[in-house]
Amino acid sequence: MEKKFIESGKRLFSLLPILTKPKRVTSLSSKNAKEFIEEILDKAEYKIHTIQTDNGSEFKGYFDQAIEKLKNTRHVWSYPKSPKTNGYVERFNWTIQDEFINYEIDTATYDIKRFDEKLNNLLIYYNTIRPHQSLGYMTPNNYLVQLQKR
Repeated sequence: MEKKFIESGKRLFSLLPILTKPKRVTSLSSKNAKEFIEEILDKAEYKIHTIQTDNGSEFKGYFDQAIEKLKNTRHVWSYPKSPKTNGYVERFNWTIQDEFINYEIDTATYDIKRFDEKLNNLLIYYNTIRPHQSLGYMTPNNYLVQLQKR
């Protein structure tokens, strides 16, 4: 899980693989992060054994307390100022920024509902149709299904 700042000042929590629509928040608070992870855990059809975040304050406090209540789920943090240790999420955020947000920033400014619709459509495409070289040219959803069969 990683946070991504959008030029218009809006913020999103993102998760790989995507289990829910992006969650728009007014601040990256620990309470918002806790609510987001609870939503993810409620919708997940499989056990999540590890949650990795950066060292942002939003992943401490309420968020960390929520993780501590889970049995057999651990919270690991990436090294400070080391985005390479969180490469998958950093690459995902870069792709979304480069292929979508940079072209739709005006939409985000004037019609946030339309921006959210377009972003959701992109994420559906990204996770269910677009093959990924790093996954052997499978989609993230197909890759996840394959992992679950093991």
